[in-house]
Amino acid sequence: CSLVWGAPTAAEHLGLPFSFMTFCPQYLVSADHPPPLVPLDQGSPRVNRALWRAGERAVESLLLAPVAAGRRRLGLPTLRGLHRHLMGQAVLLACDPALAPTPAVDFPVHHVGYPGSWEPSPLPEPVQTWLAAGPPPVFIGFGSMNAEAPAHRADAMVAAAREAGCRLVLHRGWADLAPTHASEDVW
Repeated sequence: CSLVWGAPTAAEHLGLPFSFMTFCPQYLVSADHPPPLVPLDQGSPRVNRALWRAGERAVESLLLAPVAAGRRRLGLPTLRGLHRHLMGQAVLLACDPALAPTPAVDFPVHHVGYPGSWEPSPLPEPVQTWLAAGPPPVFIGFGSMNAEAPAHRADAMVAAAREAGCRLVLHRGWADLAPTHASEDVW
């Protein structure tokens, strides 16, 4: 992961364009949100800016000297800021704009949408049969997030869906969300 900090320098040395790509707008410095690892729920813009500045200073205290030394060896100019240098000529924000809008930032961002394949592929027959057997379900999944007590969380999600009168598609994901009891209204 720390190699990414040298990528824009390598591109500059080789005369190649460089753009940073992220799948999450929370990695873009903005007063709209705190840095990704700060456990705050939408702090004020003033607090968010202060948290980003503190984070940038911490990263620069660890990485600016080695990057600067490498740039000197390559005959490249001194950097003003490591984080801005990492952003490259423009940031590619690779996520669905309806689900994750572009925050207010002071550098070019191109919201390119999800870069994966959108080619439809048929669902397995048992899933198609289950979907056809009732009303459209609700989908719950945490993607690559982990969860403490995954069975307890899965059971709570199943209970909430039942209380709402919904069928449920529960994606196990990295959290391994698996309810403790099988049910016909949960896939």
